Amino acid sequence: MSQQDIHKTAKDGFKRRLFIETGVGYRTIANTSGFDETGSKRIGRIVEEYLPPQPSLRTNEIKLLNAPSVIHGSGRLAYRIGLRVLFPDQETYHAFLFYAANPLKFYDENGGIYTGALAESPEITRVEAGQRYDVKLALIAVKKEDYEQEGKCEFTDIDGADKEQDIREMAYAGLITQMDRNGNYVYNFRPEALVTRAECTAFLNRTLKYIERVLRG
Repeated sequence: MSQQDIHKTAKDGFKRRLFIETGVGYRTIANTSGFDETGSKRIGRIVEEYLPPQPSLRTNEIKLLNAPSVIHGSGRLAYRIGLRVLFPDQETYHAFLFYAANPLKFYDENGGIYTGALAESPEITRVEAGQRYDVKLALIAVKKEDYEQEGKCEFTDIDGADKEQDIREMAYAGLITQMDRNGNYVYNFRPEALVTRAECTAFLNRTLKYIERVLRG
């Protein structure tokens, strides 16, 4: 589930698929067929009213505590994704809601893989006969190939600083943000500056998410 067939093209028809982290791995929650990999179990079906991944030039919206560490790095281009999912019954929809605060993975029709989280609560637009749930989902995510590439450390005031290499390695890992709330690069690390409680909390949160991602593989 970690990659799509590289020999396929959009013309061949990549399948849109949505996965959710359950604590023991990712589970398929929806796709374009409405059935799981075995073809025997009904799951959510991704239908039209679909917003394909759209780059977001601002990162101030990426403050989701449940998001993976790759998002909390705040140094990568974020994408907004809009999905409309038809869940076959109440049980399937509630199973999704149980894990809705967890990280998500989305495979698009062009072979792209995105990791992220819900940007807002699911919106139920219709319930048919008390069974099928018509739900809109808004995701904020980063592209797999973007966060797997080694980043660049843009700080201009750390050359020769004590622990310079440590600072660069933590910036590469996304633990130290290199962008401000408006999505603009920050070039000064200020290695001798005092740390506020807010900055410390943000750093610890990014570290926690990074550890979780490493442990889950």
